[in-house]
Amino acid sequence: RPWYAMALLPGRRLQGPIPPADACRLVGRVAAAVAHAHARGVVHRDLKPANILLDGPEPVVTDFGAARGNDDPRLTRTGDLVGTPAYMAPELMRGDAKNAGPAADVWSLGAILFELLAGRLPFAGGSFSELYTRVLEDPPAELVGFDRDLAALVRKCLDKHPGNRPRAAQHAPKLARWTPRRRRSWPLPLAGAVALAAALWARAEVPGPPGGYSYLDPLHHSQRSRNRQPTEPQRSAPARS
Repeated sequence: RPWYAMALLPGRRLQGPIPPADACRLVGRVAAAVAHAHARGVVHRDLKPANILLDGPEPVVTDFGAARGNDDPRLTRTGDLVGTPAYMAPELMRGDAKNAGPAADVWSLGAILFELLAGRLPFAGGSFSELYTRVLEDPPAELVGFDRDLAALVRKCLDKHPGNRPRAAQHAPKLARWTPRRRRSWPLPLAGAVALAAALWARAEVPGPPGGYSYLDPLHHSQRSRNRQPTEPQRSAPARS
Protein backbone atom coordinates (compact mmCIF):
# COMPACT_ATOMS: atom_id res chain seq x y z
CA ARG A 1 0.00 0.00 0.00
CA PRO A 2 1.20 3.51 -0.65
CA TRP A 3 2.18 5.27 2.53
CA TYR A 4 3.35 8.74 3.53
CA ALA A 5 5.76 9.71 6.33
CA MET A 6 5.98 13.09 8.06
CA ALA A 7 8.38 14.48 10.63
CA LEU A 8 7.14 14.53 14.22
CA LEU A 9 6.99 18.09 15.54
CA PRO A 10 6.50 17.93 19.31
CA GLY A 11 6.75 21.72 19.68
CA ARG A 12 3.85 23.96 20.62
CA ARG A 13 1.81 25.94 18.13
CA LEU A 14 2.40 29.61 17.57
CA GLN A 15 0.40 31.89 19.86
CA GLY A 16 0.62 35.43 21.19
CA PRO A 17 1.03 38.01 22.37
CA ILE A 18 4.83 37.86 22.19
CA PRO A 19 7.53 40.58 22.01
CA PRO A 20 7.42 42.51 18.72
CA ALA A 21 10.93 41.46 17.68
CA ASP A 22 10.03 37.78 18.13
CA ALA A 23 6.73 38.24 16.30
CA CYS A 24 8.46 39.87 13.33
CA ARG A 25 11.14 37.18 13.19
CA LEU A 26 8.65 34.32 13.29
CA VAL A 27 6.18 35.79 10.80
CA GLY A 28 9.08 36.78 8.56
CA ARG A 29 10.20 33.15 8.48
CA VAL A 30 6.63 32.01 7.78
CA ALA A 31 6.36 34.58 4.98
CA ALA A 32 9.56 33.21 3.43
CA ALA A 33 8.11 29.67 3.50
CA VAL A 34 4.83 30.90 1.99
CA ALA A 35 6.74 32.77 -0.72
CA HIS A 36 8.53 29.49 -1.54
CA ALA A 37 5.13 27.81 -2.03
CA HIS A 38 3.79 30.73 -4.08
CA ALA A 39 6.80 30.56 -6.40
CA ARG A 40 5.72 27.00 -7.19
CA GLY A 41 2.08 27.85 -7.83
CA VAL A 42 0.70 26.68 -4.47
CA VAL A 43 -1.52 28.85 -2.23
CA HIS A 44 -2.04 27.65 1.35
CA ARG A 45 -5.47 29.31 1.90
CA ASP A 46 -5.66 28.36 5.60
CA LEU A 47 -2.77 30.11 7.33
CA LYS A 48 -3.39 30.56 11.05
CA PRO A 49 -1.39 30.16 14.29
CA ALA A 50 -2.76 26.64 14.84
CA ASN A 51 -1.14 25.58 11.54
CA ILE A 52 2.27 26.98 12.47
CA LEU A 53 4.27 24.74 14.81
CA LEU A 54 7.52 25.68 16.52
CA ASP A 55 10.43 23.32 15.96
CA GLY A 56 12.78 24.82 18.54
CA PRO A 57 13.14 28.48 17.57
CA GLU A 58 11.96 27.94 13.99
CA PRO A 59 8.33 28.01 12.77
CA VAL A 60 7.09 25.25 10.47
CA VAL A 61 4.06 25.78 8.22
CA THR A 62 1.77 22.75 8.33
CA ASP A 63 -1.66 21.54 7.17
CA PHE A 64 -1.74 22.14 3.43
CA GLY A 65 -5.10 20.36 3.26
CA ALA A 66 -6.80 23.43 1.80
CA ALA A 67 -3.85 24.35 -0.43
CA ARG A 68 -4.51 24.48 -4.15
CA GLY A 69 -2.72 25.46 -7.32
CA ASN A 70 -4.29 28.31 -9.24
CA ASP A 71 -5.29 25.92 -12.03
CA ASP A 72 -6.69 23.23 -9.71
CA PRO A 73 -10.06 21.98 -11.06
CA ARG A 74 -11.38 21.78 -7.51
CA LEU A 75 -11.56 25.59 -7.49
CA THR A 76 -14.14 25.80 -10.26
CA ARG A 77 -17.05 26.03 -7.85
CA THR A 78 -17.93 29.29 -6.13
CA GLY A 79 -19.76 29.87 -2.88
CA ASP A 80 -17.64 27.44 -0.84
CA LEU A 81 -15.69 28.80 2.14
CA VAL A 82 -12.07 27.67 2.29
CA GLY A 83 -10.07 28.41 5.44
CA THR A 84 -10.70 29.68 8.95
CA PRO A 85 -12.97 32.77 9.11
CA ALA A 86 -10.90 34.69 11.68
CA TYR A 87 -7.88 34.67 9.32
CA MET A 88 -9.75 34.57 6.01
CA ALA A 89 -9.20 37.19 3.32
CA PRO A 90 -12.28 39.07 2.05
CA GLU A 91 -12.18 37.26 -1.31
CA LEU A 92 -12.28 33.91 0.49
CA MET A 93 -14.93 35.19 2.87
CA ARG A 94 -17.13 35.89 -0.15
CA GLY A 95 -16.65 32.29 -1.31
CA ASP A 96 -14.61 33.27 -4.34
CA ALA A 97 -11.93 30.61 -3.87
CA LYS A 98 -11.18 30.39 -7.58
CA ASN A 99 -9.93 33.98 -7.72
CA ALA A 100 -8.21 33.90 -4.32
CA GLY A 101 -4.51 33.80 -5.11
CA PRO A 102 -1.30 34.38 -3.13
CA ALA A 103 -2.63 37.70 -1.81
CA ALA A 104 -5.11 35.71 0.33
CA ASP A 105 -2.16 34.18 2.20
CA VAL A 106 -0.66 37.64 2.69
CA TRP A 107 -3.90 38.75 4.35
CA SER A 108 -3.61 35.80 6.74
CA LEU A 109 0.01 36.73 7.49
CA GLY A 110 -1.15 40.24 8.40
CA ALA A 111 -3.87 38.89 10.68
CA ILE A 112 -1.40 36.51 12.37
CA LEU A 113 1.17 39.27 12.92
CA PHE A 114 -1.53 41.60 14.28
CA GLU A 115 -2.60 38.94 16.78
CA LEU A 116 0.97 38.17 17.87
CA LEU A 117 1.63 41.87 18.48
CA ALA A 118 -1.64 42.98 20.04
CA GLY A 119 -2.91 39.73 21.57
CA ARG A 120 -6.20 40.02 19.65
CA LEU A 121 -7.45 39.72 16.09
CA PRO A 122 -7.83 42.73 13.76
CA PHE A 123 -11.48 41.76 13.19
CA ALA A 124 -13.78 40.09 15.69
CA GLY A 125 -17.46 39.25 15.85
CA GLY A 126 -19.85 37.35 18.05
CA SER A 127 -21.14 35.41 15.04
CA PHE A 128 -20.00 34.54 11.55
CA SER A 129 -22.36 37.09 9.99
CA GLU A 130 -20.97 39.84 12.21
CA LEU A 131 -17.40 38.84 11.43
CA TYR A 132 -18.26 38.63 7.72
CA THR A 133 -19.59 42.20 7.73
CA ARG A 134 -16.58 43.59 9.58
CA VAL A 135 -14.01 41.87 7.37
CA LEU A 136 -15.71 43.09 4.20
CA GLU A 137 -16.59 46.62 5.32
CA ASP A 138 -14.71 47.81 8.42
CA PRO A 139 -11.07 48.95 8.59
CA PRO A 140 -8.83 46.77 10.78
CA ALA A 141 -8.25 47.75 14.38
CA GLU A 142 -5.32 50.08 14.95
CA LEU A 143 -2.00 48.83 16.33
CA VAL A 144 -1.58 51.45 19.06
CA GLY A 145 1.82 51.85 20.69
CA PHE A 146 3.83 50.07 17.98
CA ASP A 147 6.29 51.35 15.40
CA ARG A 148 4.41 53.38 12.77
CA ASP A 149 6.07 51.68 9.82
CA LEU A 150 5.35 48.25 11.27
CA ALA A 151 1.70 49.16 11.85
CA ALA A 152 1.51 50.50 8.27
CA LEU A 153 2.92 47.22 6.92
CA VAL A 154 0.26 45.25 8.79
CA ARG A 155 -2.47 47.55 7.45
CA LYS A 156 -1.19 47.06 3.92
CA CYS A 157 -1.37 43.28 4.33
CA LEU A 158 -4.98 43.68 5.49
CA ASP A 159 -6.01 45.82 2.53
CA LYS A 160 -9.46 44.86 1.18
CA HIS A 161 -8.13 44.82 -2.39
CA PRO A 162 -5.75 41.89 -3.11
CA GLY A 163 -3.75 43.93 -5.62
CA ASN A 164 -2.75 46.45 -2.95
CA ARG A 165 -1.18 43.87 -0.65
CA PRO A 166 2.57 43.19 -0.76
CA ARG A 167 3.77 39.85 -2.04
CA ALA A 168 4.95 37.32 0.56
CA ALA A 169 8.45 37.56 -0.93
CA GLN A 170 8.40 41.32 -0.16
CA HIS A 171 6.84 40.84 3.25
CA ALA A 172 9.62 38.63 4.64
CA PRO A 173 12.59 41.01 4.16
CA LYS A 174 10.58 43.99 5.40
CA LEU A 175 9.95 42.23 8.70
CA ALA A 176 13.70 41.70 9.09
CA ARG A 177 13.94 45.41 9.90
CA TRP A 178 12.35 44.79 13.28
CA THR A 179 14.34 41.62 14.01
CA PRO A 180 17.05 42.04 16.68
CA ARG A 181 20.60 41.70 15.41
CA ARG A 182 23.70 40.56 17.25
CA ARG A 183 25.49 43.41 18.94
CA ARG A 184 28.74 44.39 17.30
CA SER A 185 31.89 44.48 19.38
CA TRP A 186 33.62 47.78 20.03
CA PRO A 187 35.66 48.99 17.09
CA LEU A 188 39.41 48.68 17.54
CA PRO A 189 40.13 52.44 17.75
CA LEU A 190 37.69 52.82 20.65
CA ALA A 191 39.10 49.76 22.41
CA GLY A 192 42.60 51.20 21.96
CA ALA A 193 41.49 54.52 23.44
CA VAL A 194 40.09 52.75 26.49
CA ALA A 195 43.32 50.78 26.94
CA LEU A 196 45.39 53.98 26.64
CA ALA A 197 43.23 55.75 29.22
CA ALA A 198 43.66 52.80 31.59
CA ALA A 199 47.44 52.89 31.11
CA LEU A 200 47.57 56.62 31.83
CA TRP A 201 45.46 56.15 34.92
CA ALA A 202 47.75 53.40 36.18
CA ARG A 203 50.83 55.56 35.48
CA ALA A 204 49.31 58.37 37.55
CA GLU A 205 49.18 56.00 40.52
CA VAL A 206 52.94 55.24 40.33
CA PRO A 207 55.13 57.50 42.55
CA GLY A 208 57.07 60.05 40.52
CA PRO A 209 60.77 60.93 40.65
CA PRO A 210 62.22 62.69 43.73
CA GLY A 211 61.59 66.14 42.32
CA GLY A 212 58.00 65.24 41.58
CA TYR A 213 55.90 66.14 38.55
CA SER A 214 52.30 66.61 37.72
CA TYR A 215 50.40 63.80 35.99
CA LEU A 216 49.40 66.45 33.45
CA ASP A 217 53.01 66.89 32.32
CA PRO A 218 53.12 63.85 30.01
CA LEU A 219 49.79 64.86 28.52
CA HIS A 220 51.02 68.38 27.83
CA HIS A 221 54.17 66.99 26.29
CA SER A 222 52.22 64.57 24.10
CA GLN A 223 50.08 67.40 22.83
CA ARG A 224 53.17 69.47 21.99
CA SER A 225 55.36 66.78 20.45
CA ARG A 226 52.69 64.31 19.28
CA ASN A 227 54.66 61.51 20.90
CA ARG A 228 52.78 58.86 22.81
CA GLN A 229 55.56 58.00 25.26
CA PRO A 230 57.88 60.88 26.29
CA THR A 231 61.33 60.02 27.64
CA GLU A 232 62.00 60.29 31.38
CA PRO A 233 63.84 63.63 31.08
CA GLN A 234 61.03 64.99 28.95
CA ARG A 235 58.48 63.73 31.43
CA SER A 236 60.32 65.39 34.32
CA ALA A 237 60.58 68.75 32.52
CA PRO A 238 57.97 71.30 33.70
CA ALA A 239 55.14 71.97 31.32
CA ARG A 240 55.15 75.25 29.40
CA SER A 241 52.19 76.90 27.85
